[in-house]
Amino acid sequence: MNIANCILEALKTQGSVAVPHFGVFSLKYSGAIISNEDGHILPPAKQIVLEKNYLLKENSFVNFVAQIKGISSQTADFEIKTQTDYWKKKIEARESFEVEALGAFNSDAQGFSFVGQRIYLDSPDVYGLEAINLSEMSSQKETQPSQPKKSNAWKVVLWLLILIIPAGILGYLNFYHPEILFGVKSFEKDKTQKTTAPQPVKTTKTNDTLVIDSLKQDSLPANNLK
Repeated sequence: MNIANCILEALKTQGSVAVPHFGVFSLKYSGAIISNEDGHILPPAKQIVLEKNYLLKENSFVNFVAQIKGISSQTADFEIKTQTDYWKKKIEARESFEVEALGAFNSDAQGFSFVGQRIYLDSPDVYGLEAINLSEMSSQKETQPSQPKKSNAWKVVLWLLILIIPAGILGYLNFYHPEILFGVKSFEKDKTQKTTAPQPVKTTKTNDTLVIDSLKQDSLPANNLK
């Protein structure tokens, strides 16, 4: 395992690596981007960044390399110095180069810049998203033009059923059972009330009652004379 891969492994486990006499590599959150090479939408990830510092003195990475490679600290320090000296010479010569595990070191008239690799870790920051191919999405839309028409036809049929069924039910009730929709008419209520009201009983005078009345009238003057 070379020094670049050791830096990458330390980043995955520690999140930051201080490389003596070179600088500090760390990880920062990077949102979803569109790749210029193949047009894919790349999901959120962690991107390597570099803060260059040739005066840095730190032995933690030396101990990490010694442990992971099973070598002494002196040997690990020598390998790290050999690798970083090579990178510094190319940077001072304003040469642009790329380290496969870390990223691209760019040097030009404007100065030095580092574009780190994107690392996809098992982290909740990336939300389990995967790369999306925009060209495949557009080709799928072009090869399936009839699907929207089918869906629109089903929508028309559904709306017709929704409108026809309630209208049929209302028509049936209006024709056979209008009282369910409109209630009992007021004049019909009055009619039923009138027919059910008790009627006074008319008494008719019989012949016997007429005779009795006449006798009463005849007896009145006789009593008055007395």
